[in-house]
Amino acid sequence: MKLSLIFIGCLLLLLLGCSPAVRPHDPVGVVKAEIEAVNKGQVDVASSYFSDDAQIVTSIGQPKGKEKIRAFVFNLVQMKEHDEIVDLAADGTSVTGRMTLTDTALKAVPVNLKAVVEDGKIVSWEEGSAAK
Repeated sequence: MKLSLIFIGCLLLLLLGCSPAVRPHDPVGVVKAEIEAVNKGQVDVASSYFSDDAQIVTSIGQPKGKEKIRAFVFNLVQMKEHDEIVDLAADGTSVTGRMTLTDTALKAVPVNLKAVVEDGKIVSWEEGSAAK
């Protein structure tokens, strides 16, 4: 009986450990997941992390709303943008940090990031020197 319970417990741990990744709902996890999706070229996945009325502010554009953000992310993927996270930290729903950005036209460029995540969705994203 005791051996059966141990076996069942180990089996549950194994199955839970092998389950597909669950979408992160902590602010840093959401930002990391969005960055990872862009780096992998997953436009729809990356766009899904933004709320319907989200705003992005960068030096190359300021899209607002789901459709414009998807188009913006599509362009990032076409430029083969790759973001390397240097550090990220959350203070409540606000995530701040630094990244190194590269694409087909740029060498590694350091950028600051400030994002706000509410209910598992990014509602604002600002990157560049002003995002401190």
